[in-house]
Amino acid sequence: MAGYNSGENTITGLRIEDVLSMTDDRNVLEILGDSEDKVTLDAGWTATGNTADGYVTYIQDGATLKIQEGIIID
Repeated sequence: MAGYNSGENTITGLRIEDVLSMTDDRNVLEILGDSEDKVTLDAGWTATGNTADGYVTYIQDGATLKIQEGIIID
């Protein structure tokens, strides 16, 4: 989200299938952005409570989603 597109960016309904289809066999997706950006997660994602290296981490069935701190998460 950050870098190529400046300003407000939104990802809606991010599903585990989306993450699995765009990642390698580690199934880890990192989303970069800032407070102007928003990610809406589909049902099933669980926050790990870990905030490391500037990311908030969510997991679901073997997939890991790392969202940069500051991004609005629904």
